[in-house]
Amino acid sequence: MILNKKVISLALCGVALLSSCKNETEETRTYSDYAIYKFDNLYEMYSKNDTKYGVYFYFEECKYCKGIMSDIFNYLDKEEKTPFYLFDIKRKSTPEGTAYRDSFKDKVSDDRNAMIEEMKNTSSSVQDTYFFGTPSLYIIENGILVDCLVGDDEVKNSLKTL
Repeated sequence: MILNKKVISLALCGVALLSSCKNETEETRTYSDYAIYKFDNLYEMYSKNDTKYGVYFYFEECKYCKGIMSDIFNYLDKEEKTPFYLFDIKRKSTPEGTAYRDSFKDKVSDDRNAMIEEMKNTSSSVQDTYFFGTPSLYIIENGILVDCLVGDDEVKNSLKTL
């Protein structure tokens, strides 16, 4: 009988320990929860009244965007932050990719870093701006692009210093 009580006690302790272990939880917030930060017209990108702000391009089905979604939402939840806007690039069902790709400047090479440098401190409209996919974050100051971060790691890391 004492052995059975010990076994039952150990089993209950094991269950209690296992139930207290945290698994990585899936993000429950959605972009809809942050609708006040969204804009629907791509041409608003350079026309915000803020002195400095970020424009985050995402696509809800993008696995890399999903991977940093919590980081984006946590940033938006901060009280003190650089203004930050969301734009859902919305993929269309064609091999060309995104619905808005034609609005951006045509890429002139495969050297993304060189094209980003070309845009810095000169681009002031969508037509002067290259689009490199999602996730990407464009930093605009006084109506001029000052930085462009592409990819989940670059975007996530930039949120720490933005």
